[in-house]
Amino acid sequence: MRFQVGVDIAEVDRIAASLKKFGDRFKERNFSPAEIAYCDAKRQPEMHYAGRWAAKEAFLKAVGIGIMRGVPMSAMSITAPAGRTRPVLTVTAAAAAVLKARKVTAWDLNITHSRTLAVACAVAFFSE
Repeated sequence: MRFQVGVDIAEVDRIAASLKKFGDRFKERNFSPAEIAYCDAKRQPEMHYAGRWAAKEAFLKAVGIGIMRGVPMSAMSITAPAGRTRPVLTVTAAAAAVLKARKVTAWDLNITHSRTLAVACAVAFFSE
């Protein structure tokens, strides 16, 4: 088994500008309904959107594909299950098929953010 790591950083102000400019269109194109509900319920939703954006980009880098090249942002959902210290990334069936074709068998990620930046690290594990 081999693995690859992906890292990404997102500027909270840049995500906030996209949220302001494109509103629901930006949200629905890049985030799942569960992510939208979670982020919108927070005091500073832009910070949480930025964290999820960074995590999705880090995951795509770990998998070895770029943004919008087979797995759109909306095909991934990052949740924060009760009792877990790290978020969980799930994918749609179509995205799972792309990952399976690339021999991705498992993944993990972590997110951190400040008022200005969100950083994420993802690891993708591959079968040989």
